[in-house]
Amino acid sequence: MILLRDSINVALPAMVDKPVGAGPTSGEGRPGAPTRVLCASCHHGLPVPAPLGEVISDAERSGGSTAGLAKFKELRAKFYGGQQYDFTEYALVGIANTALNAKRADDALRYLQANLELFPKSSMTYQAMAQAKNTRGDKAGAVKDLETAVQLDPQNAQAKNQLQQLRAGSQ
Repeated sequence: MILLRDSINVALPAMVDKPVGAGPTSGEGRPGAPTRVLCASCHHGLPVPAPLGEVISDAERSGGSTAGLAKFKELRAKFYGGQQYDFTEYALVGIANTALNAKRADDALRYLQANLELFPKSSMTYQAMAQAKNTRGDKAGAVKDLETAVQLDPQNAQAKNQLQQLRAGSQ
């Protein structure tokens, strides 16, 4: 990996037609220096870099969504505010979507409930919950969650369309 980093840093100036150390983003504050690739560029302070979803999936294999959520909470407590992992409202929604695509709606709902604890006004979380509930056959719950999603974000056209379709299908 160090050889790769070094070869990129040798090739980078030629690709951008600037000498190393002649750009604004070199970290040295000199105008014109190109960005240099450092170990932290990929590792972000982790010995083995891995996306959050992959780490959670590994935990799920040994203990299901309970272990996945425990791992998420452990990592968030340790790394929140750093660059190691994405702890925005999108993180658990993405993990829940992976569970839902694997036909694990109950696991998806666990992740989404945890996301609401962190982001109680997340329209996208309510929208994802509606999808999980609809998959389970809970149309009334799905409608309620979509109504909440639209109430939280009146500009959420996708949630509005889903709500309209779900209401039309239940009549």
